[in-house]
Amino acid sequence: MKKIYFTLATLFITVLSFGQLLYIEDFEVPGDGSNYTTSDANGAISEFSDGSSDFFLNTSEALTISGGYVVSSPNGSNYFAAQDIDGEGATRPLTLTTKSITVTGHSTIDIGMLIAEDDDGSNQDWDDPDYLHITYSIDGGLPQNLLWIEGEDTGSTTNNPPRIDTNFDGEGNGTEITSTFAEYIVFDIPISGGDEIVFTFEFDLNSGDEDIAIDYIRVYSDWVLSAERNEIENFTAYPNPVVDGRLTITTMSNAAKSVQIFDVLGKQVLATDIQQNGAINVESLNAGVYILKVVEEGKTSTSRLLIE
Repeated sequence: MKKIYFTLATLFITVLSFGQLLYIEDFEVPGDGSNYTTSDANGAISEFSDGSSDFFLNTSEALTISGGYVVSSPNGSNYFAAQDIDGEGATRPLTLTTKSITVTGHSTIDIGMLIAEDDDGSNQDWDDPDYLHITYSIDGGLPQNLLWIEGEDTGSTTNNPPRIDTNFDGEGNGTEITSTFAEYIVFDIPISGGDEIVFTFEFDLNSGDEDIAIDYIRVYSDWVLSAERNEIENFTAYPNPVVDGRLTITTMSNAAKSVQIFDVLGKQVLATDIQQNGAINVESLNAGVYILKVVEEGKTSTSRLLIE
């Protein structure tokens, strides 16, 4: 089963490691064309910009789009952005498709990417027909749903915030896409003996200022916690994912514990001590993936921690 995690960073230096890098597109080379291709519904190559508010291309805010388009924290300077994608005559939907990625010998793979959207002051831009659908195909087979973004069902058919569509039903009900690039990781995409995989990003954004931007697409053979270990007898940390801001930690000895939580860049974001089994408050932490480290009587346990 695929597992989707929302994170705000990309590399935990000391304990989060990656398997083989199978593919990367950071959009730092404009108009690459060899690592991905673009087309419209008629099959025409359709990377374009009018220099202002109609665009579908590898770009940066300083280059070929309006200065009024604002997304922050890309990886590097460039990213791929789309807005009013039929404004210059292209036929919707438009697609960005990765090259074929060799996955021979792997049972599963993981993909991460950055996503943002210019909120135009209120983040209420998307109409019911607007979407970004990300799918994948193995060895030329039927497309499989990976990650969808749709407008939230607010009761109105227009001007809704874009959100992750967690159940692929055409309505955004998950994490809201904001103007700050945030990372989404999909773990455990089943390969089932396949040799090649292709990812397709399908954009349908109608006339107006509905938009989306993607950046830093990476595919790994495994995105793992290499130093995950459990030296402490009967160590548990629950609930995981944390949904109410409290994490309970228990062990066999019920002794004093030093607790540290790191973000995926390796920065310590929380440190506390508890004298016995009990709960800690993690309400100050943003939603995302973290590393939990607990030391008790000279023994250490580390694990991946998800906060929703």
